[in-house]
Amino acid sequence: MPETFRSFEGLRAGCLVVGNPVSKESLLYDAPIIIVDRWSELESVLMKYARNINLLEEAQTKSLKFWNKFLTPESIAKVVAEKLNVADETLR
Repeated sequence: MPETFRSFEGLRAGCLVVGNPVSKESLLYDAPIIIVDRWSELESVLMKYARNINLLEEAQTKSLKFWNKFLTPESIAKVVAEKLNVADETLR
């Protein structure tokens, strides 16, 4: 599952997160996740990063940046509050 808690933990830790495609409605849409269509691709994807420390460090920076911008508790609270405010206005 693309929205497993492991994906969130990985981004928070600055890991190279590999997963399946996510929907546009997902909190992880546009996250710096390495998307694989078939898990048989995994070895070649990982070898690319294992051989290039600069690429791996760039991926780490992107993961941490995405986490800090979109997935911190404060960021999530802001999104939820905005959605609740919109829902409240439509009920009036």
